[in-house]
Amino acid sequence: MNYLHIAEKPSIAKTISHLLSNNVQKVHTLYKFTPVYTFNYKSANHAFTSVLGHIFTQEFTDKRKWTEFNPIELFEKEIQQYIKSDFQNLKNNLIKQAKLATKVIIWTDCDREGEYIANEIKEILEPLRKEIKRARFSAITKSEITRAIEN
Repeated sequence: MNYLHIAEKPSIAKTISHLLSNNVQKVHTLYKFTPVYTFNYKSANHAFTSVLGHIFTQEFTDKRKWTEFNPIELFEKEIQQYIKSDFQNLKNNLIKQAKLATKVIIWTDCDREGEYIANEIKEILEPLRKEIKRARFSAITKSEITRAIEN
């Protein structure tokens, strides 16, 4: 079985990879700021990468500055959501790594922002029809991470 793990930021991916394995290897990725760490854990292949916080951005579809409107009008203005241009390679890296995986596990913080980032990751990977799970953890310790990966 091949697992892809995705953390909220690169430092978390690196730390968790080192906690789960003594033989971590860093591999080349399509996005230089989010390395992929590979290792074997419990007789399965694991790849651990990350995002850099939010992947999507939002803007009003009306290209005028939002300050040109009465604030009340902004509640009714249409908003578009899209992936930031400098994050296209990050998106492509996630898709490439997910295609190699049997299951995807998302390791974002268990708060409102972490949930939102997890949903952004899911939105990118849903077309691949992979099984996507969410790791629940409250601290980055060996025992907490081991409990999270085994549940």
